[in-house]
Amino acid sequence: MKKIIKGKKYDTEKAEYIDCYQYSNPRDLNYLREELYRKKTGEFFLHGEGGPLSKYSKPVGNNEWSSGEEIIPLDLIDAEDWVEENCDEDKYEELFNVVDDGEKVRMVLKLNKPSRKMLEEQALEHKCNQSEWVEYLLKKENK
Repeated sequence: MKKIIKGKKYDTEKAEYIDCYQYSNPRDLNYLREELYRKKTGEFFLHGEGGPLSKYSKPVGNNEWSSGEEIIPLDLIDAEDWVEENCDEDKYEELFNVVDDGEKVRMVLKLNKPSRKMLEEQALEHKCNQSEWVEYLLKKENK
């Protein structure tokens, strides 16, 4: 599925598939399936689909509902929460660089658009996530 949301393109065929959660089977009215993806920029999103009684249902008439699907962009905190709830410990650690002694902390940076784009491009070029790239630059600066 492809979708543009707020000027950003989300494509399940081009993004990295991470994992999924599924409840019931597609013939069930309560059927629900969510797949987590990560774009090359490091952004996460869900592709969700479900039956007429799921949160992905779509109205098709007066008090009538049908199966539906949608793409939902996730910020890092929401992605971490989804993985923690739906995946095993190993998957969480693989995605979010958990350190046993708790030395990693979550923080939010607000950058202007050109700086953010530069950070995304450099992290992608060096095949690491944005946090790892910032840490590398800070360590390099302090040598």
